[in-house]
Amino acid sequence: MFAVISKDAGGAELAIRFALIQKEDFCLALSGPAIEIFKKKLNKVKIISRAEAIRQSDWVLCSTGTSGNFEKDGLILAKKNKKKVISILDHWVGYRSRFIKKQKLFLPNEIWVTDKYALKILKKENFSTKIVFKNNLYFDEFRIKNRLFKNKKNKSIGKNIIFLSEKVNSKFNKNYNNDQCIKFFFNNLPYLKIKIQQITIRFHPREKIRKLKWLTDFPTKILISKNKHVFDDILQNDIIVGINTVALVLGLIAKKKVISCIPTKKDKCVLPHKKILDFKKIIYIQKKLNSI
Repeated sequence: MFAVISKDAGGAELAIRFALIQKEDFCLALSGPAIEIFKKKLNKVKIISRAEAIRQSDWVLCSTGTSGNFEKDGLILAKKNKKKVISILDHWVGYRSRFIKKQKLFLPNEIWVTDKYALKILKKENFSTKIVFKNNLYFDEFRIKNRLFKNKKNKSIGKNIIFLSEKVNSKFNKNYNNDQCIKFFFNNLPYLKIKIQQITIRFHPREKIRKLKWLTDFPTKILISKNKHVFDDILQNDIIVGINTVALVLGLIAKKKVISCIPTKKDKCVLPHKKILDFKKIIYIQKKLNSI
């Protein structure tokens, strides 16, 4: 028996998939977005406290996050109880902060990374713990769905755009927030130089779905995604726009045009994937062309 401790959405997507391929039972200590993510994959979800999950288990699988201490406190408690702890990294920023509480570093027995970028970044931290490279089961599942997906014939010549909203973490991005990024995108839409059929906004699991009243000023109708899974939004749209969300990488896997939209001059997308376009550069190039 092992325990799974998870809260943040990105880590939960990996944690549930790794839990399901283990050849033993597991118990769950979940919070926040992780609860709904686990419910999508399991017929029945029984949530217990971190202390009880650790007590019942031989070892602990923790996702990591930046929105609070839920997973971090689980790691610390498990180590106090002399249980082996494996932590999964799901993004490419803030690795050290995921293991620090009150200025003290708490490392698991193992850290699992799922791509070459994460491995390179993690090695620079010089953590005194075992690093294990694993296939990204979340991306693998999307690749299968992408191969099976068949585009429906669309009579319109316009493009469908999805904006992947996210709750910007002020620890890493103090110069802008999510709404500023969305406004920057819509205020500069003409620079894309394409005919648009439909624009959809998908809110992050950590955000409340809300109406953005100022969007009514735009001639193009703006929809709010009703899809339960981000996979569907990626596959159903032609252009994938966001800030720093992992879901932008899904767009690259599906060979879509992927744009990171950050309004401030000095800031850029933190994802290390070179094929993600910078909206500021698109605007700059179009302005130069218009001036010729």
